[in-house]
Amino acid sequence: MKKLLKKAKKGFTLVELVVVIAIIAILSAASVATYFGVTESARKSNVGSTASQIGQLVYLASIDGDDSDNVSTKDSKLVLLGVESSATAEEKQTKAKTVLVALLDKNDLTVTKDELTIAFASNNASDNSVSSITYAPTSYNYQAVITFDGGYSVGSVTTKA
Repeated sequence: MKKLLKKAKKGFTLVELVVVIAIIAILSAASVATYFGVTESARKSNVGSTASQIGQLVYLASIDGDDSDNVSTKDSKLVLLGVESSATAEEKQTKAKTVLVALLDKNDLTVTKDELTIAFASNNASDNSVSSITYAPTSYNYQAVITFDGGYSVGSVTTKA
């Protein structure tokens, strides 16, 4: 009888091991799903934050009275200097992007020309006032529109079309 009492169970049964592995798999799946949701939220927030910084820099450069940044205001509108002599809309867009990227780079905000789209207030070649700038980073699937009308505002961050 003493031999039966001393022979205690050693280790785990196969069922216990399978249950533990299943619980670990469920917990890890839930944490991975949460991680991807958090990273997407952070990307969207990053786009909004950068767009806000772009709006602030461009707006402040336009009202500082110094035209060395090639950005100014006229009749409460944002004006890009040096782009009005462009022959085509594409050339005007390229010159405008060059002006903006130079301004942002000067202020330690790294944005490429491919990430910006400028909407001018009119199709008139001599009118270089900007109605909005769309910031759409190539590495994320989001975009933000910065509008200028006597100031600046950043619209909601949306998924790229």
